[in-house]
Amino acid sequence: MTMRMPRHPRFHSDKELNVVLSSSEAKYALSAFEPGSEIIDSEYFDNYNLPAPVRIRVRRRNGEVDEVVLRKARHGSVKAEARAFGILRDVGFSVPRVLLQPTIINDQFVMLTSLLNGVNLQKLSMSSETQSSHKALNWSGKP
Repeated sequence: MTMRMPRHPRFHSDKELNVVLSSSEAKYALSAFEPGSEIIDSEYFDNYNLPAPVRIRVRRRNGEVDEVVLRKARHGSVKAEARAFGILRDVGFSVPRVLLQPTIINDQFVMLTSLLNGVNLQKLSMSSETQSSHKALNWSGKP
């Protein structure tokens, strides 16, 4: 049985979030890993609107599990997003690493990025815990 990923306030059921990657998407994602790696789970991020970015868990040949993100251009441009990540990283922001440059799969631009752990701003804004919001916005890192 596959362990589901941790959840915060929910918009969709597990069934709605389940993603079956196309063979081209799976091949693209696995090309970022050594031969012998396998996809063990994939699901949409729980967002207001689906489809959303896809969280993919990959088991490496040595048994370690990595999580990556398959970004699709629902609106906007993953090419522009990849460039923006580079600029933001250069000025010190914590942004995902682009693991595979944007390419076209199934007539749609996609890219593979690393996963940044934490709560996204959409989930944070839904939190009723004012203290959590203040901690997240405390950039000094002091309690």
